[in-house]
Amino acid sequence: MSSGGVCFVCFLFGSISVVTPLTMAGFCSGETAWFAAQWAEFETGCLDQRGATETELVVALCMASVGVFGTAFFRTSVRVPLLGRQPLHDLTLYSVLLFSACSLLATLTRTVTAKRGALSTVSGTPLLHIGLHVAASMLLATSPVSAEAPLAVFVAVGLSGTTLMTKMRLTASTRTPWPAVHLDALPFCAAALARAVLGTRALAALLLWQAAALTLLWCDSVARLCGALGVPFLAEVPAEVAARHAKSR
Repeated sequence: MSSGGVCFVCFLFGSISVVTPLTMAGFCSGETAWFAAQWAEFETGCLDQRGATETELVVALCMASVGVFGTAFFRTSVRVPLLGRQPLHDLTLYSVLLFSACSLLATLTRTVTAKRGALSTVSGTPLLHIGLHVAASMLLATSPVSAEAPLAVFVAVGLSGTTLMTKMRLTASTRTPWPAVHLDALPFCAAALARAVLGTRALAALLLWQAAALTLLWCDSVARLCGALGVPFLAEVPAEVAARHAKSR
């Protein structure tokens, strides 16, 4: 979904050149739905794989459409019953919002049903964090800097969401506790709160921080996983280690 989000941004900027609450909501809705699916696996031990590949294929189709038909394709207006004439990019965003909302609702329903309502306050902490991410993203969408550097704002939101999604995926896979506080996300939240005075230089510094934090997150995670498995980092798996793990299956 992270790669799909990047393609989605490219698709959006093939048809529009400004950040609006609608485009930001469409972007964040996909992140939230994907995050919730990983949270549900963490809570129930079962990952619902329906829709992930299909979503990636739809995003790829949208991306290819801009290249095949030109950047003006999604600015084309079509007549829709009850809605009148609507630009194709607006209709696409409405579809993304509807699909993501339905997916999120279905995930929450399945999780609550599987847990039989036994969800604690700690269980809902990850959802609180992704909710705060969405709120901060919407604040950035209304900031003056979003008009100066719209793509940079989308990248900042994407990096913030990707970091949270990566942590949720690792938490679900390794069955480790979800952190109560994410210090690496504080600069993003601070930028959203200071949106009225946020400039392009501060936004560039934020992007550098986010890129470094995400890189270090992966380096640390892979190193820990390799240490737990007894294999070297960025090296061929020794034959005896592979044989040992094959016997343990």
